[in-house]
Amino acid sequence: CHAANDPQAGLDLASPEPGRRLSAAQATSSCAGEALLDPAAPDQSVLYRKVSGMECGTRMPSVGAALSPSEIECVRLWIAQSSTTS
Repeated sequence: CHAANDPQAGLDLASPEPGRRLSAAQATSSCAGEALLDPAAPDQSVLYRKVSGMECGTRMPSVGAALSPSEIECVRLWIAQSSTTS
């Protein structure tokens, strides 16, 4: 859904260095204007809140099973490091 070619909601998670690209980006639909990634407060990042089911519209992924607790924690840790890594 969020591949480089025609990404859903304009959110490309597949192109190189998504952490660097998205750390300055803001949500455009649900939670508009809020940070997609906030390395200083990963639990407040829209991306984290979407995968963990904490507000901001529909839980992601919207197709298939929800992420496991360990996968959600992996996303949180990646966000915390997103200002320096991809």
